[in-house]
Amino acid sequence: MKIGSIFVPVSDLNHSADWYESRLDLKRIGEWEGGIGYALPDGSAQLALVRTKTQQGTEFFVDEKERHVFFNLLVTDARDLHLKLSTRAVVTTPIKEANGMKYFDFFDLDGNTFSVVEEDPDSPFYQDHLEENPNK
Repeated sequence: MKIGSIFVPVSDLNHSADWYESRLDLKRIGEWEGGIGYALPDGSAQLALVRTKTQQGTEFFVDEKERHVFFNLLVTDARDLHLKLSTRAVVTTPIKEANGMKYFDFFDLDGNTFSVVEEDPDSPFYQDHLEENPNK
């Protein structure tokens, strides 16, 4: 199995499409009533914007205070993407580092949170190590 698509709720489909295309350089690959699909630059998963009547968000609550995103975007250079987004007027959090990983969040027009992670090559979660995992 692999992830096919990530669906993102948006309030204004056309306005959001313009934002995703201009800020994230996503390539539109298809449209349907109430949705637009994009190819992500690396990997096989796709991203789709889906118009919703109410704000849904891309996070869930771990407890009363802590929120967590449903997914993160894996990149090879978090600092480079952070700079690119910042120069395109995208709201971002500062880059943090922990356990050799670099990570930050950014937010779309609806306030949806996107977590960006640059994985440490020594991490068991690093792509090159996944092939070695006997429990897959």
